[in-house]
Amino acid sequence: MRIGELARRTGVSTRSLRYYEQHGLLRSRRGANGYRQYAEEDVRLVSEIRALLGVGFTLEDTRPFVDCLRSGHDKGGSCPESVAVYQRKLAEMATLIYVADSMSYRTAGLMDDAAHALDPNAPDYQERLVRESIEEYTIEASALKVFGTETLDFVADEALQVLGGYGFTAEYPVERHYRDSRINRIFEGTNEINRLIIPATLLKRVGQGALPFTEFLEKVDREIAEGASWGSEKAGALEREYRAAEVSKRIVAYITRLLVEKSLASLKDKQQHLEILSNMIIEVFAMDSVVARTLALKGHGSESDDQLRLMMTKIYVAATHESVLDGARKLLANEFEGEELRKHLQLEDILPKIPMRTIAAKTKLAEALVAQGLGPVFLR
Repeated sequence: MRIGELARRTGVSTRSLRYYEQHGLLRSRRGANGYRQYAEEDVRLVSEIRALLGVGFTLEDTRPFVDCLRSGHDKGGSCPESVAVYQRKLAEMATLIYVADSMSYRTAGLMDDAAHALDPNAPDYQERLVRESIEEYTIEASALKVFGTETLDFVADEALQVLGGYGFTAEYPVERHYRDSRINRIFEGTNEINRLIIPATLLKRVGQGALPFTEFLEKVDREIAEGASWGSEKAGALEREYRAAEVSKRIVAYITRLLVEKSLASLKDKQQHLEILSNMIIEVFAMDSVVARTLALKGHGSESDDQLRLMMTKIYVAATHESVLDGARKLLANEFEGEELRKHLQLEDILPKIPMRTIAAKTKLAEALVAQGLGPVFLR
């Protein structure tokens, strides 16, 4: 059949069919007259592509399903390669949940410890409780609010995606979670406001001398000059991840100093700059929290539980430490140029490279989660 008939029978435009063919998802043959010719099986292939795109798959994600049909299977999801798409989604959801959980317990623990250190019989107990166990952790609480609610949105969206059209029906609880999740990014302070609170609070405390920021920056300068490794023997299997978190802290401190030195008076009006800086701070807190928690939980539970936590930590840090550096690049490129920009971009040299077989890791993680569930991972 010619392209027009295929378009009519599948409800897809000829332009889209050419696009599928351009990306290798559809194959045509040229007839004697030079026109594209398609086989009857192409109707099923195009229908599968259209259905997958309709529930939110990217064009590249449809490839394993199309290949599965082309190899003779009745269903596009019956091949191991097709299942891999769902495995990736499951691994990414589980990883973000573990990271968010690590941040939650760390922040709650810090606040509890501060509260327990106070004398409840002191006349200024209530005032100090608010100041030292709540206001003191404004940055952590805002970071957690942003990260937690956006993780919830991501997980609800991906869960619905895996179920496809069924995810929209009331018979499946994902439909309710998907609707309910959206409000969390709005109430209790919108995520946009919380993203501004984080750098604003940081700069305020630096200005008040409440944070040893100057001393830390002097230490960073010395470490960069001396070629420090920022490692820790205690990190063991997470040596690279520990170093990535430590270096990322220093990158955030370095960028913050440059922004303050260059445009402190106008910085409060540069909300796009502050948003990027805030994302960097959140990502550093997330990396530091998940590395610390995985190290603290080593030996709690079975060896397979340890391996699951290690995999999730490695997967998250491998992606996120690059995101921190990308944020630094954006801010530097918007503030500097020429030789000065090249000098500051040398900051990239101190960040460890973490090459990782993330596809294999996510597949292994998903298989393990299906077999034993998430429960054992979240040992307190």
